[in-house]
Amino acid sequence: MATGTLEAVRQVGELGLSALEVNYVRGARAAEGTTRAIGEAAERAGVALSAHAPYYISLNSKEMATRERSVGHIVETARRCAWLGAPYFAMHGGTYGGLPPDTATDGVVARLREVRLRMDEEGIAGVRVGLETTGHKGAWGTMAEIEAVADELDFVLPVVDFSHLHARSGGGLKRRKDFKAVVDWATGLSGCLLYCHFQSIEWGERGEVRHLPLGAWQPDFRLLAPILLDLECDVHLICESPLLEKDVLLMGRILAGEEVE
Repeated sequence: MATGTLEAVRQVGELGLSALEVNYVRGARAAEGTTRAIGEAAERAGVALSAHAPYYISLNSKEMATRERSVGHIVETARRCAWLGAPYFAMHGGTYGGLPPDTATDGVVARLREVRLRMDEEGIAGVRVGLETTGHKGAWGTMAEIEAVADELDFVLPVVDFSHLHARSGGGLKRRKDFKAVVDWATGLSGCLLYCHFQSIEWGERGEVRHLPLGAWQPDFRLLAPILLDLECDVHLICESPLLEKDVLLMGRILAGEEVE
């Protein structure tokens, strides 16, 4: 297992993989020099970078100070993506904050307008904000909610977490056409780009419970793989399995055509 992001870039390249999501989930505080070095190493290794913003972003918090800090966390993630040379990053919008879903969506739009203004003022260019589909029913981030924001803000794109969609729908990704519908939706919104996460998942009445290894087949990556292979769009696929190294390689074997039980 890699002990740091530079080491992770090296390992990803040695494994013949092509994508890495840099982890800022506990805070986007990395220094500029270190961050630029990671981007340069990734470019040499042929590894495409993205990032994940802090988990504690809450755009509809009842506390205005939390909303303001959340805007700052997003801007700082975008800044580091610019240093990395990463064209996009994933983020969660937080809970609904006790608001009706439509009102919460309006709040996300308003806060992301603030993000865009600050990015423009601070010269942060070439980075798109990715809104991730969420697995908990109490968390903002359904496909419809994300689409509503993307329709308003051209620097926003969807980040499809297939297991989150599966959990939130009570196991709704069962057939190849279910996956195809999601892929078509995402690439239509993003301009022929699929930025996505995959792993298996356990779910309950409230949606997501926990991530599971790929071999639980919930949802089944073997149904998605041929769609990805046929897709004439850019794909940025990130594995979030608890057995990360093993399951990244398993996904590669499936994409290479190996039949896996």
